[in-house]
Amino acid sequence: MSDLDSAKVPLEGEELFVKSFKRVHQVKVTLNENEFALLNNLVQEKKSDRASVFRELLNTYLASEKNSDLVSDSPNRFESIPIKYLEDLKVAFDKSLISEEEYKMLREISLGLKKS
Repeated sequence: MSDLDSAKVPLEGEELFVKSFKRVHQVKVTLNENEFALLNNLVQEKKSDRASVFRELLNTYLASEKNSDLVSDSPNRFESIPIKYLEDLKVAFDKSLISEEEYKMLREISLGLKKS
């Protein structure tokens, strides 16, 4: 890797973007045996962890057309995502601010490869 590749180039609005992905709230959930087994099955299926699976379930629920009125940013915002969004999304993933699953899902939605 060249020195150019390893040099950090600050992005416009990077600090605000990074803060928007910082997770500061924690939720404790009590599940019954069936719910716990279902969660563990999803974790194994997705080869992920419980927190990421819960976040994906929440994001999928909020992104569904059926629940679009619950989302302050309408799913229509995904129809014309600028290149800057995709670049910022990649930066968030590279800095481990979002999981690979979240990155892929958001990228696919923004490119219209997956229905939101």
